[in-house]
Amino acid sequence: MQGSEFRTVDVVTTDGVMATEIFYGPAGAPGVLFYMDARGVRDELRGMCRRLAEGGYTVLLPDLYYRQGRQLGFPSETSRGDAQEFETIVNLIKSTRISEVMSDTAALFDWIKRDPDTGIERYGVVGYCMGGPFAFGAASRFPDQVAAAASFYGVGCMADDPASPHHGVAKIRGELYFGYAEKDHLAPVSEIEPLGRLLDKAQVRHRIELYAGADHGFAFPRRKTYDTGADAKHWEALFDLFGRTLGSSRVA
Repeated sequence: MQGSEFRTVDVVTTDGVMATEIFYGPAGAPGVLFYMDARGVRDELRGMCRRLAEGGYTVLLPDLYYRQGRQLGFPSETSRGDAQEFETIVNLIKSTRISEVMSDTAALFDWIKRDPDTGIERYGVVGYCMGGPFAFGAASRFPDQVAAAASFYGVGCMADDPASPHHGVAKIRGELYFGYAEKDHLAPVSEIEPLGRLLDKAQVRHRIELYAGADHGFAFPRRKTYDTGADAKHWEALFDLFGRTLGSSRVA
């Protein structure tokens, strides 16, 4: 199976059934696990997954909100004056714990091993917003599978929490990339220096970049904070990371 269409499968986890959309690259393509942002699975993210698939990867987009309902996606911007929608999203964020997402990831990896159409053994992972720390965490939780992890404006990568992913850096074998937006108040640039020191001490291969003038959400085409230049830079960095660590049969 290959092309612009995606296939939706139901992955059984310890807590239920997680719908996961698969965007197929060429036969034998490396895998990319795409961790959604706070607004969930929606067409905007599907477009990004298609771009990765067209670049030579088979992309998996799991619905991490499945515990609260099936595929609870929201537009990229809250409807004007819709405080209830905003409150719903905040509650969904709070209910999506990194320990549960790592359990979901393990279930997804197990499912893939049994699927004759997928056949992936090593992965790159990428996460945006709340998905950033999930990608970071997956690098330490699954060091044998995850060859590269990227976080873009990841919220909570160095949180004051025992579950924060930065506590697991000693287990990481893959390469990491972090993209911070200069004007971001949710993923502050003040994290850059301590994060760099931590990764250097653990001898983790990494790159941390500051996206000058950009704000949170700069890579989402339908977000008011979308930044054409920062978005192009983000894609270049992502394909460079995955190309070096995973390889690809296509050029992005």
